[in-house]
Parts: sequence; structure tokens; C-alpha cells
Amino acid sequence: MKERIMRLLTVSVIMGWTGIVTATPIANFVTIDGKDWAQPTDFLGISWDAVDAVCPETSDGVCGEGQINEFDMFGWTWANPIDVGNLFVALGIPEGLLTEIVVTELDSVWAPSVRDVFDSAPDSTIEAVWGFSRMTHPIADQIAIAPRLFDALPGSLDSATITNPDLKDSFIPARGAWFNRTTSVPEPSTIVILTLGLLGLGFSRRRLHTS
Repeated sequence: MKERIMRLLTVSVIMGWTGIVTATPIANFVTIDGKDWAQPTDFLGISWDAVDAVCPETSDGVCGEGQINEFDMFGWTWANPIDVGNLFVALGIPEGLLTEIVVTELDSVWAPSVRDVFDSAPDSTIEAVWGFSRMTHPIADQIAIAPRLFDALPGSLDSATITNPDLKDSFIPARGAWFNRTTSVPEPSTIVILTLGLLGLGFSRRRLHTS
């Protein structure tokens, strides 16, 4: 009986470690104004409800211990439209974006600059940086807000908006989702432990050389 319990415990531990290993950390992110931003293109084609299951809108988009597209989402937050708007402004899009429905400009400088930072996906003849936010439409619950930037062909209008409405269950190959997190800074205790460890390693090597 004791051996059987030990076998079950061993299998449980192995399965637990397997679950941890298969979750891929988000490594393809950019850091802007103290926040890490995941690439929306890592989540292309996902539905609003699939994101909400891991990063509930009712919990301010804070992601729990779950996966989206096999990415480990723990520690990330599903962004709201204002977060994305401030991000766009930091990347050179006019501040009118925060108060207007859409900002447009012929052959803008800011559309390519955003694409220098974020990967884009083709949508017809346009390159799009596009993703669901956690915000839903105030009247129509089946609609969510999906901020996007469109970099059009030369001679056409580029556009950006943080109020774009999309159906929650619609499938759009060029649309992903917006996630951010506060840039992590090592805690003082962690730095002290690492420093002491390095000092101990150096001391051990010195003893080996002198003996």
C-alpha cells in the first residue's frame, strides 16, 4: 500500500512538472515607459472569451495561472484601451488618439514607427497591429473594443484607433490581444542573496587555488 501511494505521488509530481515545462514564457516583448508589452501577433485569431477565461475582465484583466496559445500568462495583465492609447502616443501617434474616434494621416511617420517596435499581420493590403482589449461595449455585451493601427500602402491613409468595436466571437486572422506587465525589478533581498552567492563562489575558488 505504501509503495502504491509513493508511485501515485511520483506520477503526480511528474505530471505537474510536465505542465509547467509545456507553458512557454512570453519572451518576445518590448519595454516602453516602465511596462513590458507582449506582441499581439503571438495571439492571432483568438476570441475575446478565450482570453477572458484566463485573464478575467471582472478582475481587471489580471491573468491567473493559465495558458493562452501555450504561453504562460501568469504575471501579465490584459490591457484596457487607455493603456494601449498611451502606448501608441508614446510611440509617436498624435495625442488626439485619446479623445478622437480615429486618427488618420497620409503616409504617416508614426505607423511605420509602431511597426518598428511591434510585429504586424497582413489584413488585405494593410499591415495591422491589432488586438482585443479587455473592455466590452457599454451597450452591446457581445462586442469588445480592439485597439488597432493600420499601416496602409504608400499614397493611402494610415489610421489608429482605441475605440474599434469587434464581435467577441469573430475570427480575424490579423487580430490578437494586448497584454502588459510592470517591468520587473529584482527585490533588494534577491540582489543580496545573489551577491552573497557570487562572493561565496569566489571564496571557494580561492581556497581551491591556495590549497
